[in-house]
Amino acid sequence: MFELLAQSFATGAIINALMALLVAEAVLLIALRRHRGLAVASLDAACIVVPGLCLMWAVQLALTDADWRMIGLVLAAGGLVHALDVVRRLRS
Repeated sequence: MFELLAQSFATGAIINALMALLVAEAVLLIALRRHRGLAVASLDAACIVVPGLCLMWAVQLALTDADWRMIGLVLAAGGLVHALDVVRRLRS
């Protein structure tokens, strides 16, 4: 049991599972919005999910000893999406 968990961290597979759950949650929120008028709009969901996915991807890259420049690029992308979302929300 612990060996499987340790391996899933070492390979980054645990992060893949968490990313899949986050995407599934976003799809569910968008579907609820379309069918019942509940939850968040598609753009809002994307602006919430993308920075989180970028953070998770950066963790996965770090766990698998990726080049630091790639990790920085992914973090910068997530930060940029987050900043654009903040500006968009302040304007509305």
